[in-house]
Amino acid sequence: MLIVPKLNPNTPTLMDSEVRLFKRKHSKVWQIAFTLDGRQVRVSSKKRILNDAVAAARETYLDCRFRQKNGLPVISKRFADVAALCRATMQQQLDNGVGKKSFRDYIIVIDKYLTAPNSTNLINIYKNFSFHQHRSGIAQNHSDPRIAAKSS
Repeated sequence: MLIVPKLNPNTPTLMDSEVRLFKRKHSKVWQIAFTLDGRQVRVSSKKRILNDAVAAARETYLDCRFRQKNGLPVISKRFADVAALCRATMQQQLDNGVGKKSFRDYIIVIDKYLTAPNSTNLINIYKNFSFHQHRSGIAQNHSDPRIAAKSS
């Protein structure tokens, strides 16, 4: 069920009230807001004049709808959306017999480590693994003598 926010009567809207324009506090530029696939999309119009912002809002909304209809990520800032697009493209190329062998490995990494709901994200992996610690301490304290010998 789509919940539509209660709008101020002065809120500029277009496209049958699907697209709203508003200004944030302490900002002179108009912001664009609309909903696609149940997800709120908010983008700056980068325009200070309302008529220019309306034109920018129309163009942005239609561009996002086009991307949605063609299976492209609507919001390309989200890693999961871009990773899903890359995964689908690589899988399609593998299915058609033209993809590289390494695509299988890339798909496994995307599924297992980067976009799986229960996987650890890259930031946590980076926090838990310090390259300085790896070079200095881990190899010396490791139980495998081959690794400890390489660091000496």
